[in-house]
Amino acid sequence: MLRNPIVIVGIVASFALAINILITSLESRANEDGSSIQPLQVEAICSNTPNVNRRWLIHNPNNIDLPVEWGIMNHSQGGLMIARPGNNFLVTTTIRGLNPLRIRWQDEYNEWAEIVRTSITDVCPVNGCFASEVISFKQTKRNDGSIIQASLSEPNNALGQVDESNPSYVALGFGGEIVLKFSQAIANGQGPDIKVFENTPSNLACGRYPERVMAFASQDGCNFVYLGEGCQDAEFDLKTLEWALYIKLIDISPLNAVYNNEVADGYDLEGIACLNGYATNITPSNMIPGSPQQVITYNPGTRKNGTPLHASRANPSMALGVPSMDDLGISFVALGFYGSIVLKFDYAVFNLEDNDLMIIETSFGAPNCETYPEEAYFEGSLDGINWTSLGTICLDGTLDLGEMKALHFIRVTDRSPMSQFPNSADGFDLDGIMVINADCGGAMQRRTFHDRNDVPDDVIEASIFPNPFKDSFTIEFNQEGAKGVALFRLYNYLGMEVIAEKFEMNGSGLFQKTIQAGSLSRGAYIGSFDFMGQKQSIKLIKN
Repeated sequence: MLRNPIVIVGIVASFALAINILITSLESRANEDGSSIQPLQVEAICSNTPNVNRRWLIHNPNNIDLPVEWGIMNHSQGGLMIARPGNNFLVTTTIRGLNPLRIRWQDEYNEWAEIVRTSITDVCPVNGCFASEVISFKQTKRNDGSIIQASLSEPNNALGQVDESNPSYVALGFGGEIVLKFSQAIANGQGPDIKVFENTPSNLACGRYPERVMAFASQDGCNFVYLGEGCQDAEFDLKTLEWALYIKLIDISPLNAVYNNEVADGYDLEGIACLNGYATNITPSNMIPGSPQQVITYNPGTRKNGTPLHASRANPSMALGVPSMDDLGISFVALGFYGSIVLKFDYAVFNLEDNDLMIIETSFGAPNCETYPEEAYFEGSLDGINWTSLGTICLDGTLDLGEMKALHFIRVTDRSPMSQFPNSADGFDLDGIMVINADCGGAMQRRTFHDRNDVPDDVIEASIFPNPFKDSFTIEFNQEGAKGVALFRLYNYLGMEVIAEKFEMNGSGLFQKTIQAGSLSRGAYIGSFDFMGQKQSIKLIKN
């Protein structure tokens, strides 16, 4: 769920023009089977704080994305969203009056259709210690590739008290996921802390109906700890978290299982209950996201000549935290030829779009892989026991989690070809590992599936060069038709704002602005560009 709907006031282009830009980017304006575009459906739904915001369910019965213009009538509050197939959620800021929502979209003939609905002031019920709010929902398909029926696609069915005598549930689909929030913090007590209820036909055992789920918990809705896997009803302990406010579930049901010779729709979630009540002490955890924080094992190899590694190069803690990216000192750990190290992240690293991890290796003099092939083999694990191959990297590089949903542990093993090095060489020198797009804003934006109502990046798209940079970098974009004030912020790895600049855009030509950043430390940064509700984040590296 989008928790802060974008308010666009005085945007340069009209909504109709912007939505036409979106439409032209779609390959087809008809459904995948060639059928006509079916009307969207809108329902006002309960809110935990109706005096602050109102919530809406927008259902897209088609099997393609539809650009949608939305707005509160007779008010400047409005924006654009992409209505994905199935259920989409929208949150608007409460204003005085009826808060009527109007949505508009175009069919395959580019004819406009619209719906107007009045909001409701119902407060979502919270009965006992149960989930009270849907944060995000990504529903996938059944095991035969068909779309899950609408009656099993309402994520609000997973909220509130579970009534096993008359169950209501939401089907996640195979590989689908959901994030639910509790009204108060879940306590970490003796034994399991939460119970997840699942609906299985005819109470079949897991062997005959293996609908399985992977569970995670979080205090902030962004950084999650892996709790384990379960089949059908399952209980989980919060482990390293003293308390949690969010629970994330990912379906891991085996696609090719028999399921009692029926078509199955993945994990059917009835609800989540906490087993030890609410927490009284909700001091935030001191765990750190974005890079490994613990050395589990370190088994160093030797130098090429068979002698042990020098002590200054054999400190495994040098691989923890943010990579220094410093070739001037010894801020790395040498693995030695065929040596290995296992590191643990405080929080789970999820498989998002594109690559997920950045590997930084130290090689003095900036050699290339052809002349100095220091290589390492990488494996990932959620439990530190079962490992999945992630591939081999020579010097610096990036990794995708591939088939893994997430990991907590990473194992690095030297695979450097010994014959191509001098006798004093000591194998792969690991400076550090960093999660790509580890900042909370980026993670939340990528994690939501149905709930995007942001103006797309192709309306205004900024680029930054050089990247990596040394003393300065330049922001560039085409400002044609765009007038107003744009804001650029640069955040360091800890989320602290280190640079803030305002630009006046005159609506014509190519805009360029050089930012001086020579005083910043080496490392990774996130640049955030914001203009009239349009947001874009770019990862930057300072050498």
